[in-house]
Amino acid sequence: MPNLYVIYRREPGLAEQWSVYSFPESVYTGGSSLAEARSRFREAAEYGVDDFADHVLVEHIEEPLTEHSFIRTAVDRHSLDRREAAKLFAGSLTFAAQAAAFDRDAPSAADGTAVVVACVPTDTVRWVLEQMGEKDALSICVAQPGDMVWWSYLAHQFAELPEHSSTESLADADLEIDATLSELIREGDTGEPSNDAVSYRPGLLISA
Repeated sequence: MPNLYVIYRREPGLAEQWSVYSFPESVYTGGSSLAEARSRFREAAEYGVDDFADHVLVEHIEEPLTEHSFIRTAVDRHSLDRREAAKLFAGSLTFAAQAAAFDRDAPSAADGTAVVVACVPTDTVRWVLEQMGEKDALSICVAQPGDMVWWSYLAHQFAELPEHSSTESLADADLEIDATLSELIREGDTGEPSNDAVSYRPGLLISA
């Protein structure tokens, strides 16, 4: 059964407002509460997505991180670990130098905002790529021992990246699209065919 990645984004502001969008089938809607947004999405998807009942919904919550960025956490059995990674990454931005580096280096998704996906080491590159369109790039963060957090980003070949970005392809690192983020962090060699259409930023380990 194919996955349908559904993102519920809480918009900035005092009044609660949610936007909803999805990949790879595009459905857009919203609501004044998370429950309402979920209900409206199902109604829209049942009408707009072929064989909607045959899809597996993979739900994510996006919340404001900075003025122009959001942090995304999947609603799954790793939710606690993902929230810990999100907490550590948000904490790292309380340091002026790290906040400035993020603003400078984080790529924008197609909608012009920067999105950070809170991940666990066993997540795969494919899992992240399935959450975006062909012109998107997503930052990713993974909690590390000692209240440290690693972050990087993954980008499709048509994504617009900061001019100063120094990236390499999965092929350069001898990684396949089903490599885990743990392997990406280590830049290990899986010995499998790799993908040169996906670039990533060599990761940073920062304090939280």
